[in-house]
Amino acid sequence: IYSFRKPMTNYQIPQTALLKYRFFYQFLLGNERATAKEIRDEYVETLSKIYLSYYRSYLGRLMKVQYPFEALFRSQHYALLDNSCREYLFICEFFVVSG
Repeated sequence: IYSFRKPMTNYQIPQTALLKYRFFYQFLLGNERATAKEIRDEYVETLSKIYLSYYRSYLGRLMKVQYPFEALFRSQHYALLDNSCREYLFICEFFVVSG
């Protein structure tokens, strides 16, 4: 999880690596729920900081370009939706979320 914190990290590469070890998280979930919760909480905290930083940087760069308002609005929401959907799918798969 700490590998996500490196500057300019493509977070999809470490996520793919984590998926290979999903079995270990499932083992912890069944046998040591407190440790599994710590791992999940650390992941959520780390990625929330990364997404906030990414989104702020992206918005700042868009504002400097000064597109028409509609194009800015569409671009911001597309970036937010795209990242949210990708993250949701990863979380469901790795952290065994169902229902």
